[in-house]
Amino acid sequence: MINWNLGKELAIESFDEMVSEFAQEINFQIEDPKWDWPRETTRKNGNVVGSPRNIVDTGELKNSQFIEEVSDTYKVIGYTADHAALVHEGYQIQRNDGTVTDVPARPFIDAAVEDYNPIEAYGEILKEKLND
Repeated sequence: MINWNLGKELAIESFDEMVSEFAQEINFQIEDPKWDWPRETTRKNGNVVGSPRNIVDTGELKNSQFIEEVSDTYKVIGYTADHAALVHEGYQIQRNDGTVTDVPARPFIDAAVEDYNPIEAYGEILKEKLND
């Protein structure tokens, strides 16, 4: 006989575990010194960095991560830092002298999806729980 309640419970536990692991993977991508940058810059903490580099300057972006539970099977991983979308998507700075500086996109969420593969990870976690 199939215990549907146990199956649902294991599916939700597996989903929660996958979301937690995926959130960690996204922050790993922010910390990973793999992002190309067109020039050397001095960060707010005084460190001079070149390329490739990580995305961490003050830590505000990484530390602004949140997980919102909409339901048992719907969670949102997001960032509250004002500059989160700008870092992810890239942008241009128009200077007073008319020059434009391109700030390249660093799509840390896309990289996490590619490296972690949440759908596959969920399946593996659920399979392990069902086999226990």
